[in-house]
Amino acid sequence: MARKKSLRNVGKFILRQDRKSNPRNEYPLYIQYTLDGKVAKGETGVWVQTKDWDDKRQRVKGSHPMVERLNKIIDEKKLSVDTMVLEYLNAGNTLTIEVLRQIVIGTFSLENKKDADLVQFANDNLDYRYKTDKISISTCDNGHCAMNDSRSSSSRSIIKRP
Repeated sequence: MARKKSLRNVGKFILRQDRKSNPRNEYPLYIQYTLDGKVAKGETGVWVQTKDWDDKRQRVKGSHPMVERLNKIIDEKKLSVDTMVLEYLNAGNTLTIEVLRQIVIGTFSLENKKDADLVQFANDNLDYRYKTDKISISTCDNGHCAMNDSRSSSSRSIIKRP
């Protein structure tokens, strides 16, 4: 029997050296969470040189001139994601990789999800999947048409026969 996979509620920072560096030879710093073996990554907005990043401590080294400011930014990003995940789980929801990815990149809002109806939720999901290259534009458009048809047919009044 396989063990149950779960969220490692510890964000980890990755210095993306596979990306192109900026003119100051700095690389972007990403935050990464894992759920059921799938990865959710998001930008932190912090760029540092390889020599200024301590991968073991997950901190910007003291040799960087803005060490306090950059460490505060990455701490706030991690705290923001952890808080949103905790609020989502405390509301009785099941965390999926799509929701986790939206939380990590900063497009998820718990208030919007509470008030959204099924059709709006489906349309938002179609847009998200299109933007992340999971589905094609034609599949997205067909899904929107089907959802809008569903909304209009459910809002029609029932015609009674005499």
